[in-house]
Amino acid sequence: MITIKDSVIRGAEISELDKFTSYDRSKFLNASESGTCIRKQWYSKHTPEAGEPQPWGYARRGTHMEKYVIEMLKLANVPLLVGDANVQLSIQDKKRRISATPDDCITYDDEWTPLEIKSIDPRTR
Repeated sequence: MITIKDSVIRGAEISELDKFTSYDRSKFLNASESGTCIRKQWYSKHTPEAGEPQPWGYARRGTHMEKYVIEMLKLANVPLLVGDANVQLSIQDKKRRISATPDDCITYDDEWTPLEIKSIDPRTR
């Protein structure tokens, strides 16, 4: 029997996959991985199926804070490149095989400043 919880987690998995269809993330070192253990990075790229699933439910991925901050910046007339928390802007350097997906970019004149919003679930230790 499939529970509501199982369906919500499956929907979250699909939602996360849909955001990154423009390029194969496994071929790049992503900014969010850059500070992690190099062995973990190697295994995640070469044997991702061996990774332990982490069905954390609501704490799974902190997208709500990102949406809130972007909406508030828009209301304050901060010049954002995308201005839509549902749209992912991915930047890749194919020569160096690195990539980043900032939450948005603040654009003053011709200068871009990547915007990365982080939150923490208060239930964590």
